[in-house]
Amino acid sequence: MAKVVVVLSGRPRRHYLELILDLSSRTRGLVRVTWGGARKADFYLDPEGMEVESTFFDEVLRRALMGREDIVFAVGPPEGFGERPKNAISLGKLTMQHDLAALVLVEQLYRAYCRMKGIPYEK
Repeated sequence: MAKVVVVLSGRPRRHYLELILDLSSRTRGLVRVTWGGARKADFYLDPEGMEVESTFFDEVLRRALMGREDIVFAVGPPEGFGERPKNAISLGKLTMQHDLAALVLVEQLYRAYCRMKGIPYEK
């Protein structure tokens, strides 16, 4: 089984970090969060990328469970990735801090995990 890896460009501020790590831990190791810069990624978060819906993350988790290679999401630095990658996705039209974008991404992955496992999601 592969994992879904969320790579942040830097360490999030403490209050975001606690929430991010709490949500990722609830996936029983399926979602892992690291920081220190984006390596090659399958998806790059970019406000100009393709907008995705919550169900997009259901498919990502299914691929991770069936695959052998990790699926990597990169949350870039404030100045962006330079030239926009072809595999850029957007969490919506809102502008948000990168720490918050990482939290929203991990929350969506946790929500997909709950749907996949039949766990009621706390609203």
